[in-house]
Amino acid sequence: MPLYWRLLAEFPASYILCQRVIWAVVSLALLLILRSPQRLPVILAHLRHPDRGLLLQALAGLLIGTNWMVFIWAVTHEHVLQASLGYFVNPLVNVVLGRLVLGERLSRAQQVAVLLASLAVALMALRLEHLPWISLTLAGTFGSYSLLKKRTPFSSLEGLLVETSLLLPLALVGLLLLPAPSAGSPSPWMHALLLTTGLATVTPLLLFGAGVKHLKLGTVGLIQYLAPSGQFLLALWVFHEPLLKTQLIGFILIWTGLAITSVDSVRQMGRNRRSALATP
Repeated sequence: MPLYWRLLAEFPASYILCQRVIWAVVSLALLLILRSPQRLPVILAHLRHPDRGLLLQALAGLLIGTNWMVFIWAVTHEHVLQASLGYFVNPLVNVVLGRLVLGERLSRAQQVAVLLASLAVALMALRLEHLPWISLTLAGTFGSYSLLKKRTPFSSLEGLLVETSLLLPLALVGLLLLPAPSAGSPSPWMHALLLTTGLATVTPLLLFGAGVKHLKLGTVGLIQYLAPSGQFLLALWVFHEPLLKTQLIGFILIWTGLAITSVDSVRQMGRNRRSALATP
C-alpha cells in the first residue's frame, strides 16, 4: 500500500482522503449489491434511524478516517518508518485496551511486551526530542477502531460501508472547500488513479476475510506483522529513509516483545488443543 499512496504524493493528503472515502462508499455499495443485495435495505434503514449503535459506528468512522489520513500523510511525506512502527505497536495497543476496557487479563508475556514497547516509545521521545506521534496515532486509532468493531452488529464489509457512508458528507464538503489541483499538474493519469482508491480500500479487506476462513488462528495472528514488515523494508530499500540508531533500538525492543507474545500464543494454542483432545 505505501507504493500505491506514494504514487499520489502530488495531491494533498486531505484531498486523497476525501477521494478515498467517496470511492470506498461506491466500491463497497456495489460489492454489497453483488454479494448480498438483501442486506442493503437493512443498512439504509440503520442509517436513517440514529441510535447508540450508529453513534458507535460514527465514532469508528472518525477513527478509521483519522488513521487513513495520518497514514497517507506519512507515506507521502517520507515517514514510512514511523508508520510501520505504528502497526507493529498496534497489537500491543489492542492488548492494553482489552485490559483497560474489557477487563481481559494480560499474560506475563503480554506484560513484558507492553513494557518493552513503552520503553521503546520513551527512548525515542527522549533521544529524538519529540514523541513518535505518527506511530502513536496510527496504533491508537486502529486499536480503538478494532475495539469498537467488537460492538457493532455488521460484518466487516457492511460495517465499513456504514462508517464510510457516515464520513461521506464530510468528504464531499472537504472536496468543495479544499483548493482544486491545478490543471495539468498532477497529470490526468494521476487523477484517474484516484478513482481506484476505493478498490485499494476494499481489496485488502476481502483478501484478509477470505484468508481467515482457511487459515489457523495462529497463522492469522502472525500475518498481521506482514504489512508493517513490508512497510519497514520499503522505507529502507525503496524510499531510502534514514534509520537512526535510536529508532533501530526502538524497533528491536518492540520486535522482541512481539516475538515473546507470538511464541506464548502458539504455546497456549498447543496447550488448548491437547486439553481438548484429552477431554472425553
